[in-house]
Amino acid sequence: MHQLKVLILGPASFIATLNELEPFLKFNSVKDKNSSDFDIILFHEEALSDKDDNKIICNSNSLKVCASKNKNLSKNYDTFLEIPSSLKEINSVVENVAAKRIFNKNSSIEIKKYLLNKNEKKLSNDNNEIILTEKEIQLLELFLNNKKPISKKKYFHLFGIIHRMPILILLRRIFTD
Repeated sequence: MHQLKVLILGPASFIATLNELEPFLKFNSVKDKNSSDFDIILFHEEALSDKDDNKIICNSNSLKVCASKNKNLSKNYDTFLEIPSSLKEINSVVENVAAKRIFNKNSSIEIKKYLLNKNEKKLSNDNNEIILTEKEIQLLELFLNNKKPISKKKYFHLFGIIHRMPILILLRRIFTD
């Protein structure tokens, strides 16, 4: 996993403590609140009381980790870090929330008005869904990842000569209502 960039929000003592621990953390802290170049927001519960910090937390699409003693806060975060905590716990929570996001992003793909769930091998829209084979999912990904026409040679190389599934039949099966 690449080095994560974490924006830390909260009281000065919370930020200073994490900055002192930075050499032991498995992520880099982002010092500029106005920057949009971060993967995760790690915020102390007191940041929700600060008008500017709360605005950053609410308006960001980044992952959010709330550090608090109280688990009964409003649920505007992705995961919770109980404080006080160890370095191992801090690193674990930050890495796990990032890994979950990457996994979820890779497991479902939006194709216009359809949602392809690769884990369940389903293609669905509204109330309709169809179960796909692994080869059909690979074929859809091949189409999505290539903006240019795909040669027969590339198709047969990826799927083998045995699997010469006619593309029109597959598309008709998937996209007919």
